[in-house]
Amino acid sequence: MTLSSIKPFFFAAALSAAIFIGCDTTENVPPDNTPHPEFTANIDGRPWSVGANDSLDERIYANKLVVGKLVLNASRNIDGTSDNFMIRISSPQQGVNLLLPTVDQAEQTARYIPAGNTDSVYAMGVTDSGQVIIDHFDENTTRISGSFWFTATNAQNRSLSITSGKFKDMLIRE
Repeated sequence: MTLSSIKPFFFAAALSAAIFIGCDTTENVPPDNTPHPEFTANIDGRPWSVGANDSLDERIYANKLVVGKLVLNASRNIDGTSDNFMIRISSPQQGVNLLLPTVDQAEQTARYIPAGNTDSVYAMGVTDSGQVIIDHFDENTTRISGSFWFTATNAQNRSLSITSGKFKDMLIRE
């Protein structure tokens, strides 16, 4: 093999390597702007969550009631039954919403219904407390994100503490 016959081989190899190395496609990939709704909390210290892999918008969403009022909903299937969160707030705007339940449970309240046993509905009573903090509300995409905590009691007077609650990219339905 002579030097003149090796030059084209090395030139072709070098050119191929330069093209391969220069093709960085990560810069051309568009960002994923698809909402990925999530809802998480600790129930008496036990983690509870439902996310985009579990549900998309069918199990994590907010309902608009009357002007400005929202109900945040999250549910999770367990062995054919579901457990549910429902939190009513008076404003979707960024900031703090104190949960101050009234006797009729009409607004500014929360409840948790465990799977399988509807006799154990945990609802906020007049001695319970909590809050919802709206971190982000996008009126264009009608998505809302934030955090929450609350205490609730069932009919047998057993209390439950919901802590470190977070919701992300919840769709607000009309």
